Amino acid sequence: MLDPLDHGDFQAVLGDILTLLIALEFNHTLQYVVKQSIIQTKVVLLIAPLAIVRKFIILDLKSVNPGQLLGLAAITLVLGAPTGRCASGTTAPRTPETGDRAMPFKPAALDHVNIYVRNAERAHRWYTDVFGLHTQDIATVPETGKMRGAFLACDPGHAHDIALFEVGEDAPAPQKGQVGLNHVAWRMATLEDLAEMYQRLKARGIPLHVADHTVSIGVYFSDPDGNGLEVYYELPRSEWRRDRPFTNSTEAEKGRFPGPWDEVLRPATAGARG
Repeated sequence: MLDPLDHGDFQAVLGDILTLLIALEFNHTLQYVVKQSIIQTKVVLLIAPLAIVRKFIILDLKSVNPGQLLGLAAITLVLGAPTGRCASGTTAPRTPETGDRAMPFKPAALDHVNIYVRNAERAHRWYTDVFGLHTQDIATVPETGKMRGAFLACDPGHAHDIALFEVGEDAPAPQKGQVGLNHVAWRMATLEDLAEMYQRLKARGIPLHVADHTVSIGVYFSDPDGNGLEVYYELPRSEWRRDRPFTNSTEAEKGRFPGPWDEVLRPATAGARG
């Protein structure tokens, strides 16, 4: 029976508490700084001897028995062992392909794209006219004041969604099938917004084609320098009616996006069914 007023009992309890705190602190720190499990294991193995030494320092040696030390070492190892948890405290899932733990920290979103154009002023006029983007900043050549780059955004509260930088009129156009960026996609909030953008592109005589991707519909075209672009609308996840968005889709699942593009989609659909 422990006597809270007894000095020896007080030292024993204090020693156990401090030892557990040491193990917990090591465990917490390891979740942030240790990336390789082998390194984590080596560090954890040092926790038990450290805790035992701490026990000897705090307590009278005569009051410590071997069973107490073994139990203390076991508890320390359990508390300090790798837990497979992220820094946020949630278990990191294993990736299905490799079985490895998913990275604890990941990007919040894909934020912006930077593309090269032959003439920055021309590209700036085109993108603001077609997409109605806000001009957030302009980079100029110090010696001449000529525009060499433009930063544009859908939302004026965001620094930029796309940057256009000039590389000269003689620069070659993007080549079909080359390694690199295929296209930049702009997501529309509603199907009606996509229909309006479709009409705007048609009114400007911009060549385009439309593709029904089952859970989304995309309108594809290019800017004056040949950079691939897309405007699209995607159904909410709750309306997909399928686990995967694209693969193994059938023609029967398509046709959920009525709009002014029906005239160009219908021949392709009929050909596919025939």
